[in-house]
Amino acid sequence: MNPLPSNMNASHSDPKQQRSRLAVYEVRPATTGEGFDVISEALSTGRLRLSKQYVAIGYATLHSGSHPSVIRVYDAAGELIATHEQPAGRDTLDG
Repeated sequence: MNPLPSNMNASHSDPKQQRSRLAVYEVRPATTGEGFDVISEALSTGRLRLSKQYVAIGYATLHSGSHPSVIRVYDAAGELIATHEQPAGRDTLDG
């Protein structure tokens, strides 16, 4: 007996598959000391350097679109200083 309704396939209820669609972005100060790197497998190049931290966070927000995402912001020491989560269907992040 199939416990799911016929109009719902397993991928909609499988937490592992839902997590695999989650885009994770890291915003870190560039090692050169100039600008900030946005790092993610969701980016075609894997990394993008931008001039300001808020610009890097904004880019990650826009790049993720309405897909679920997490943006983790790190300081120069590598410590996590902020996490922004965007649930599916949202077009903006809440601080």
